[in-house]
Formats: sequence, structure tokens, C-alpha cells
Amino acid sequence: MNANIRTSRPAKRHPWILLNPLVWLVFVLSIEVSCADPSTEIDDANPLLNLKLRTPRNFGYVIGDEIQHEITMTVAKPYYLESEFLPKTGLLTDGLQIRQIQIEQQVNQQTTEYRIHIRYLLLYGGKQPERNLFIPEIPIRLYDGKHSVSTTVSKWAFVYSPLIPFQTKDEEVSIRPPVNPPLLDTSILQIRLWISASAVAILLVFIAWQKNLLPFLYSGESPFNQACRNLKRWRNAQPDSDGYLSALMDVHRALNQTAGETLFADHLAEFFDFNPEFSRLRNSTELFFRISRQSFFDQHENIDLQHYPVKWLEDLCQQFRKIERAQ
Repeated sequence: MNANIRTSRPAKRHPWILLNPLVWLVFVLSIEVSCADPSTEIDDANPLLNLKLRTPRNFGYVIGDEIQHEITMTVAKPYYLESEFLPKTGLLTDGLQIRQIQIEQQVNQQTTEYRIHIRYLLLYGGKQPERNLFIPEIPIRLYDGKHSVSTTVSKWAFVYSPLIPFQTKDEEVSIRPPVNPPLLDTSILQIRLWISASAVAILLVFIAWQKNLLPFLYSGESPFNQACRNLKRWRNAQPDSDGYLSALMDVHRALNQTAGETLFADHLAEFFDFNPEFSRLRNSTELFFRISRQSFFDQHENIDLQHYPVKWLEDLCQQFRKIERAQ
């Protein structure tokens, strides 16, 4: 056997797992993860699914204008919006005030949708356009009982227009004193008002007169009202005179017009049946017809006409007229 020939010994090999760099990388990352702070938020678990800011135009604003913003966002449960971290109503900056904040929410199965309405009042009083005016960021914070997630709504820039020309110096600016409203001549309007009021008043009086609602302006169309006026001519007539007979005819004429036909003593029952409002004058009316028969036909009714002068006939007609007016 050749002594120079040496038997080769196989080289000692290390385990492949110790030499693989990928294994070392995984090992290091696992150590970092195991040592990490358990309260650290993970981006993949961000509960804020959607956040939008709706704004109006960003130009043409002057002092006293209002700007309304609407923030909409969708939050995954169990997180919810912590409203106490939102800005409060009142002065927000030197030239901006929050007038109102209103929060609306709609709870769904997996998410909660929020709608935040913010109304700003512009108080900035500069004299020249300022393009760097802005509404500051709005903080948003979500909480699930253990962890919190914070974000902000970006600031919003807008253009402000002055009420005072920018070349005007401060000392040249003067406040206009209060101006009283101009006085208008209302004499013509007053005349028109009086004419209209008078026309309405006359119309109402005319309607009341037509309806016989005004005794002192009672129309002369009713039969007994006309009879009362006619009887005044025969007040001094004696029972055995022609004037007394004329007075009796005036009363008969009123009764005939009321009945719509010539009314005889035999028809008095029917007359009062059709005119029950006169029923309380039945006895006086029957007596009147007896007086009339005795006066016109010399029938002996055993009535002393001296006890029934024209004044008695007037009283009877006035009672009939009073009932007419009450209808």
C-alpha cells in the first residue's frame, strides 16, 4: 500500500438552519414583536373607515358671514366618537366664532356613521383681502373602552373680502352715526283710509237697515211702521169723525198687507195660525174689529168709543211694529 496516499476525512458541516439569513431575519423580527408595547396601534386595525369634509365656496366672505362645514365619517365598532374632544361653541380664533355644533349618528350592524355640522361666524375685520385666512384643524378621537385612535380634519383656507377699502388708513375710518328712517307723508294714505272706513261703515249701516236691525233707522217698508206714521195725522180726531174712520182704515190696511189679503173678523183665527208671533195681540185685534164694525156699520157692540181714541190705535200699531222688527 502506498504510504503517501492519505485517506480523506469528510469535512465537518454546520446545520443549514444556522447559516440561512432568512431564518435569522424571521428570528429577529419575532423578538421585536414579542418585546413591542402591547398598547401600540396597528394601522391595519384603524377603526376610522371613512372621513370626509364638505365645505361651501372658499371665496367672497365678509365680516358677519356664516360658514357651514359638514364632517362625515364611518367608524368600525366597537369604537365610537368622543364628542368632548371636539371644539366647543364660542370664540375659536381672534376672528372666528363657532355658533353651533350638531352631531348626528346612525348605528349600523358593524359600523357607526357620524355627521357633524359646524356653523362658524366670521368676525375678522381686516381692510384688505387675506388669502391666508383659514379654519383650523378639527381634532377627532375614537375610543373603544381600552384603546384610542386620534386624527384631525385638515384646516380649510378661504378668501376674505374687506368692507373698508384697503388704502384707507385707520384714522380715516369713521363710524357713521345712527340714521333715522326717512319720514313719509301719510296724509294721502290717511285720507284713503278714512274714505274706505266710511264706505265700509255706510255699507254696514245700510245692510243693518235692510235687515231691520236699527230701530232708529227702521225702514218704512213694513205695514205697521207705515200705519204708525199715518196715525199721527188723526191724533185729535174724535170717535164719531171722518178722521177716526181714516185711522181705522190705516190699521185695516196694515193688517191686510200683513195677511196678504183682505182680513175679515171671521178669518182672524187663520191669521194668527199663520202668524203665531202676533198671537199675544189676539184679544186686542178682535176688539179692534168690533170697534171697526160699530164705527162703520152702526152695529151695536156696546163699546164706548171714547175709551178707544186714536191714541189706542197707535199703541196697537206700535205693538205690531215691535213684533215685526223682532223677526
